[in-house]
Amino acid sequence: MSKWVSGQQLLNDFGIRDFELFYDYVQKGLQPHNLAQPISPLDVVEEIANIAKLKERYEELRYSVEELGNEELQKFDATRGYDLLEQIGRYEKWLLSVKKLDWNEFNLTEMKAEAAAVLTALVNSLYHIEDIKKFLGVDEIEKKEIIPEFFKAKKLRPDQEAKLKVQQVAKELYDKHPEIDTVKEMINRPEILESGGKDYQPGTRHKWISEVAPKRAKDLGIRPEKKKK
Repeated sequence: MSKWVSGQQLLNDFGIRDFELFYDYVQKGLQPHNLAQPISPLDVVEEIANIAKLKERYEELRYSVEELGNEELQKFDATRGYDLLEQIGRYEKWLLSVKKLDWNEFNLTEMKAEAAAVLTALVNSLYHIEDIKKFLGVDEIEKKEIIPEFFKAKKLRPDQEAKLKVQQVAKELYDKHPEIDTVKEMINRPEILESGGKDYQPGTRHKWISEVAPKRAKDLGIRPEKKKK
């Protein structure tokens, strides 16, 4: 039996989604690995950003355009070249921001494609069985061989997909804004509505968000007065 379990196998065995693997497992202490080596947030971001390759691509494109004359070069600098330089700048800031972070300090970037790439990297990572048992607080878990090819996720109904998106956004908002201490305050936020919640009744959004809300948003009773900014 292998001592390693793939992230995809965790999704299959525990019936969770990729963002739940991040928020409920990795961010709370389950360490991803690349074979025997622990993977840090910086490792993942460096691989996704691949700044050296982007800079090489920029230089190659600009060099090829230079041969077409000054007018074409100016067009390149104002369009494709500008976009590449902007992307490089965003990635450099992203790398700098995660340089010394552990997984419990790391948050998904607001860049949607890059955030999805982080989740994919975690799904593709390996997790040690002993780490999983310790994390779950059990003596034994079912041991299966690492799945060589990832299963394709079943297509979700529109309401299921909307629910997952709303819950993901709600989790992020609760983490970023500790002053939000009720579910009621969350259900009509623009971020929630734009993530798919606008197509569903407030009661439905309330139910979805309640499932992932932190304890402070579920406790009954009089809440302490919020500090004025």
